[in-house]
Amino acid sequence: MIHSTKKCEVPLFGQAWFNLKSITKIISMSEMVDKYHVTYDSQKEDTFVVHLPTKDIKFKHSINGLYFYKPTEIQQNDNVKMQLLSSLEDNKRFYSSQQFEHAKKACNLYHALGHPSIPDMREIIRMNMITNNPITTKDVDLAERIFGTDRGTIKGKTTRRKPIPVVEDMIDIPSELVQVQEDVILTLDGMTVNSLKILTTISKHLYYRTAHYMPSTTAESY
Repeated sequence: MIHSTKKCEVPLFGQAWFNLKSITKIISMSEMVDKYHVTYDSQKEDTFVVHLPTKDIKFKHSINGLYFYKPTEIQQNDNVKMQLLSSLEDNKRFYSSQQFEHAKKACNLYHALGHPSIPDMREIIRMNMITNNPITTKDVDLAERIFGTDRGTIKGKTTRRKPIPVVEDMIDIPSELVQVQEDVILTLDGMTVNSLKILTTISKHLYYRTAHYMPSTTAESY
């Protein structure tokens, strides 16, 4: 049981209780219905749809029987950036002390084998290539979920790619070409791209094209 003594402001919802050790907020159906229109049609989709003024949010059905919404599924046009970080202590809470000890033994075996890839380590265990080995593939999966990817392995097996050499391809313009093209004749026209006004020009003989955004289409701006 978690004892909450603080309140926070949830966007588009209002004040809600929260706890620093928790990353989820449980909202009752009655609280949500009091604020927004909520619909549910199991024949179409097993989700509760909360109709906000600007968008619809879907609470999906989880394997635990609860309906949830992940903040990471916020649409890109909401201009919201979020990164959830998990620590070892947070991961340990979901497993028993016995499972944690099995995961530690799997990590010790992983380091003793010289940091192979996780699929290779599973194959070594399945093929019984280690005599009297108490570690199972399930222990390897537990270690990966609790401890994550081995940091030393990431640093040791990540190689630096050879960068593409920088080649300067700038050449001096011959004086004869400058003299011939000293008088440049430009043709210009206006176009609209996604409601933006663009001035496009192309030079005769050189066929060099440019495009420039125009704040207005007045003669002074052109």
